[in-house]
Amino acid sequence: MTNEEMQRVMEFILEQQAQFTTDLQRLTENQAQMGQFQAHLANVMLELVEAHTRTENHVATLAEALTLTNERLAELADSLAHTDQKLDALIDIVREGRNGKS
Repeated sequence: MTNEEMQRVMEFILEQQAQFTTDLQRLTENQAQMGQFQAHLANVMLELVEAHTRTENHVATLAEALTLTNERLAELADSLAHTDQKLDALIDIVREGRNGKS
């Protein structure tokens, strides 16, 4: 191998080494960016899970409130029916007291 050929081989090897170093540096930077992005995604996912949990808790609270409201409405309907019966009885007493007179 001549000196000139040897020189070209050495230049080729140095160019390849420089390219390898540049590529490795880019990969290292990309890996760091991906790590930051992954950490950001993990935080976003954690926030979503927490928001979902809060929503589930709110839904459970609303379901309990709805159940209680339904129970109270049923009690109110029973009370209203009882009031109607008493009012009907009072109307009957008043009518009997008047002996049907207006």
